Amino acid sequence: MSKNKTNKQIICLMLLMALLLTVSTSVMAGNTLGKVKITGKTSCSTEDASGIRITWKKVSGATGYQYRYNLFWAKDSKVSDYTVKKTKKRFAKITFQDSDTIKFQVRPYKVVDGKKQYGKWTTCVLSKERVADVLN
Repeated sequence: MSKNKTNKQIICLMLLMALLLTVSTSVMAGNTLGKVKITGKTSCSTEDASGIRITWKKVSGATGYQYRYNLFWAKDSKVSDYTVKKTKKRFAKITFQDSDTIKFQVRPYKVVDGKKQYGKWTTCVLSKERVADVLN
């Protein structure tokens, strides 16, 4: 076998391995979180506000999580994104005042070659009654 042909085979094999690694990391980033749940109330800084703690299950291979919530459930209200960079912390504390419903979403992400690859958003909609049950 010639040296040139062997080098071409090695290069082809390396390209194939790189392609397989890229595909496998994309699949891992697509994992979902399952159920999101309220686990209890939190302390708040103001007397007229309430707070809840929301947790989610760990996703294997995730670098961290991104979550967002909407307190007023209006189409034009802003939703801010928050990032949890450590996989050991899998909860969010939300402080609010007299909201009808709370919509909470969370998704895992994985950093590959310096870029974040995101999984699917999971959604939890908490009614005013459900939040009141936790706070009382």
